[in-house]
Amino acid sequence: RPFRAVTGNEDNTVSFFEGPPFKWKTNIAAHEKFVHVVRYSPDGEKFASGSADGRVSERKEFEPSGLEPFSSR
Repeated sequence: RPFRAVTGNEDNTVSFFEGPPFKWKTNIAAHEKFVHVVRYSPDGEKFASGSADGRVSERKEFEPSGLEPFSSR
């Protein structure tokens, strides 16, 4: 199984990478303002991203479906 990485970006997106060597897979427009933080769940199946728009969104890793709002301001 390849390693996976998720990054939060100042262009309001979350980026997905797979490797090694790490290669970009896709971006999703996850938030309305820049993404501050991305964290994986302990089992590695999900991650959450938090941004300057006050939203925390949860997502099952690398699924093409939309990002689910987790909580709001």
